[in-house]
Amino acid sequence: MLFISIVISAIMAFAGVNDLGKVGEVVHKLQESSPLFLIYLLVVRVIAEEVFFRGFLVKRIGWIPATTLFGIAHVSYGSITEVFGALVLGGLLAKAYERNGNLIPNIVAHMFYNLIFIAFMLA
Repeated sequence: MLFISIVISAIMAFAGVNDLGKVGEVVHKLQESSPLFLIYLLVVRVIAEEVFFRGFLVKRIGWIPATTLFGIAHVSYGSITEVFGALVLGGLLAKAYERNGNLIPNIVAHMFYNLIFIAFMLA
């Protein structure tokens, strides 16, 4: 997932639309928030996203509509790159769930991805 994220960022930068600075602003605000909020984002929210988007929606409406909704859910960052990344990585997670029928690997991958992304943005 990290490699794909780097490739997406490079493609968007080459296209002149890499606007991850907007996401960086949101991430930097996390430093001012409670550590409990960070735990919520990295644990509770990730579990909820995986259960809802992959465990619930993929089964009912298929991986493409579920992935599209996952991308739309990331619009609040105000970043085209974030939405595109959520679409690609959400699609990857949806297909992984379809193949193995187990949300645990998705949850772990999603948590580590978010943790590494946040750490990178704060460095």
